[in-house]
Amino acid sequence: MAWFQSQKAVYSSTDGRNWERVPGEAEVQFSWTPWFAGAGGRSFAASIGSRPSVQASSDGASWTEVASSMPEGDRMSFAICGGGANQLFSVTSTGQTFLSTDGGAGWTEKARVRPEGARGSGGGFGGGCTFSPDHTKVLAQGWYFPIDGQEDSGPILALSEDLGSTWVTVPPPIERNDAIKVMMAGDAILYAVNDVENNKRVGFVYRSTDRGATWEKSVPLIAPGEEAASYSDRRSYATDGADLVVGIEGPIGDAEGDANYHGGIFYSADGGHSYE
Repeated sequence: MAWFQSQKAVYSSTDGRNWERVPGEAEVQFSWTPWFAGAGGRSFAASIGSRPSVQASSDGASWTEVASSMPEGDRMSFAICGGGANQLFSVTSTGQTFLSTDGGAGWTEKARVRPEGARGSGGGFGGGCTFSPDHTKVLAQGWYFPIDGQEDSGPILALSEDLGSTWVTVPPPIERNDAIKVMMAGDAILYAVNDVENNKRVGFVYRSTDRGATWEKSVPLIAPGEEAASYSDRRSYATDGADLVVGIEGPIGDAEGDANYHGGIFYSADGGHSYE
């Protein structure tokens, strides 16, 4: 499933290559939905708030708010990802992590990925997470402003083998450590970034099979066509946990209608090495 904010539309695919729009306008109540996840055959949408604000859908069209038992807290962004049936994980813009095993109703606070005082970039927090294919591990990535006097407080890429109770830092493939999306395919870590090549925003997906000790850089993902360009920092990615990796990029343009980008689907059948 894929969510396109501008149209309040949900698209569905069984192979990652061919997509159909779910009929009608998706009844997601959030005015802004930066995070979209799937777990146990259901889709989940999340927004910023003083606790994880989550809505769920079984068909992509009708959405229901999930009543949460979590008390109100500091206003923040809750990036979510989905695992097994009813498993959700959240990495927040303040460095906290939470695990839900009932589809977002109850949340258990886990170990922090960043220290007290950590702050992401407000409502536009650049962060995310992913479960391993067997749902026993969680990979987290987040961009945080460094805290004065605390060397190990900035951007983070980390892996937990106990669903957030402990974290091991993973060396990132780029110095800034700012991913569009992190994924796991088997034991491999996939790290998608926005980049520029030949004056075009193209994007790459890095792949590591040794917990970040070494990284392999994919071929560039360049949208077809000579006039319309790709805008890869607006691209999202998904994997089936094995060989299929798909980049999804919706069309965008600025307020004046200039610099329009047509978007596209970027499809890899070899675990993220090459794309068409």
